[in-house]
Amino acid sequence: RRIYVTMAEAPSHYVECLPFECYVLRSFMDNRECVELAARIAQLADGAMPPWRTIATTQDHPLIAVSHNANQTRRSRACERACGLKACTGACGAHVGVLTECPKDIFDLAQRCAQQINNTIGGTPLPPFRPTHFWALLYGQQGRQNAMAPHLDRPVGWTLSVCVGGDATCTVGCPPAKGSLYAEYNVEKAKPGQSAETGTQVVLRAGDAMLFEGHSVFHSVDSTSANQGVNLAEALGAPATAHENDDGGGAVWKPTRLALLFRDQRADE
Repeated sequence: RRIYVTMAEAPSHYVECLPFECYVLRSFMDNRECVELAARIAQLADGAMPPWRTIATTQDHPLIAVSHNANQTRRSRACERACGLKACTGACGAHVGVLTECPKDIFDLAQRCAQQINNTIGGTPLPPFRPTHFWALLYGQQGRQNAMAPHLDRPVGWTLSVCVGGDATCTVGCPPAKGSLYAEYNVEKAKPGQSAETGTQVVLRAGDAMLFEGHSVFHSVDSTSANQGVNLAEALGAPATAHENDDGGGAVWKPTRLALLFRDQRADE
């Protein structure tokens, strides 16, 4: 059941309340703000992992172009996947862009977004969202670049996903199939009642955001596609030709979605 809570001061903005305490804030940002934010992420990625455009083109998975852990001053560039899985086949890729300095403006944006959701839904307020972890995840149109299988995150509390560019068809509340990669990961933390029948599909568009308990609510990105209102490739500075892309032998990179993920994790968790 979906409950729409419209914000009086901005009727085009509303929160969609999905099962298992998942909250979707529509139109948190307009197209201009999305383009500006995408350009900012590209700037951060240039410092975190300079060859990120080439890597995004050549690998068969979404790319974590930028990340930061506010609880640590140093972090290995080895892939520590957003999903928290310790051993896998590389579903998120073999490379992670790592920032040594905290991008305060990005973390401030996440707090404003979560607070807007909290102020809008009414009733018992959600716990304060103070993000400590941040990832910028890039999806593409080649192979498995445009999806992420159903999974639970590490047990770190609330997750905020901000869609900067592109559209994503997502599902919440539907467990992975038995025997699949994430089928046994963290399942003891899953909220009760989740099944194939309870899965709810939602389309997140550029400017939307979703706040949910990623460690206990199964979630997936089923597919992504370009959004007409935000030219993501242009904002990110994607190469125009294959020659600019790598050494002339690869396909032109065509990003379909940029999502910013935030988690609220205390230092002792």
